[in-house]
Amino acid sequence: MHHKPDDILEINLSKATSTNDIAKKISLSRPVVIITASEQTKGRGRYNDRKWFSPKDSGLYISIVFSDIDNFDSECLPYITKMISTSVYETLADYNISLFIKPPNDIYTKTGKIAGVLAESKTKGNIVERIISSAGINIKRPDKVPIEIKHKSSYLSDHIKIRENEIDILKKGFLKNLFKNFELVKNKKYSLIDEKFSSYLI
Repeated sequence: MHHKPDDILEINLSKATSTNDIAKKISLSRPVVIITASEQTKGRGRYNDRKWFSPKDSGLYISIVFSDIDNFDSECLPYITKMISTSVYETLADYNISLFIKPPNDIYTKTGKIAGVLAESKTKGNIVERIISSAGINIKRPDKVPIEIKHKSSYLSDHIKIRENEIDILKKGFLKNLFKNFELVKNKKYSLIDEKFSSYLI
């Protein structure tokens, strides 16, 4: 299944606690809802105590809610994080920079972490009703980075000269890759997700 424009609702926010917070609370009116924020005040990682530094206009902060998943069951859940991590990796790889995935959900360059992903789901029994795919991708290094992550983080601007609309360009590429890999999971082609994910590891 390919998503048609009428299937997708896009919500672009100037500021949010996190796009993931919005995604968990939103009432779904379309099979796919895409939420982005220019800034997150409480961006987080896989664990609630892991914060994701998300200053204004410095990265892609995005969550995608899939609810067109009638044939999904719980066997797909181990592959959702792999699906998102693989999609981020493939998007950044188009910039010809050296990358690797550090399992289960971080993407690194040689100089530090450039992206993290978060997968969550809503289930009813063995049926998956909603999948939330979230990612934070560092693009433009801000003037001030917290000292505790300053030398552990990496930004796309550390490696290439970024364009004025780089966030939008990267968003388009990420969604293309995510939708493609979502189809693999939807069609239960788990071995293909595993194969790609494994080839991108350290």
